[in-house]
Amino acid sequence: MILVPVDGSPDASHALDYACDISKLLGAEVHVCHAASESPEGDEREDGATILADARRIGRRHNVAVHSHLLHGHPVQAILRLARETHADLIVMGTHGRTGPHAVRLGSVAEQMTRDSALPLLLLRDPTYELNGVAD
Repeated sequence: MILVPVDGSPDASHALDYACDISKLLGAEVHVCHAASESPEGDEREDGATILADARRIGRRHNVAVHSHLLHGHPVQAILRLARETHADLIVMGTHGRTGPHAVRLGSVAEQMTRDSALPLLLLRDPTYELNGVAD
């Protein structure tokens, strides 16, 4: 089973595209998750539902069934808990690829996942990402 955390970003969509391709090669299930913040307004729940619906649409485009999970709490802990509960074999996630003070200031779920996950983790950056105005 392949687990793909999604946040509505192009990086996450690219990672899900990649995971769908892998799933077809391996015959693996794809599960997506979105970790909603603990916001009192409730808007995050609606945003999370929209993000997960978009992820299921990506799966349909690839002809892959995508199971979705709306999580609550600290993103890294919630993702890793779901990975254990679903017996995930691989986590595929997008990353902005930021480094230095900017990454530290924002905090990086992907970076924390590399430290805390015992599962194989595949980090993908959107191939159209530009660093300092120069395409990779």
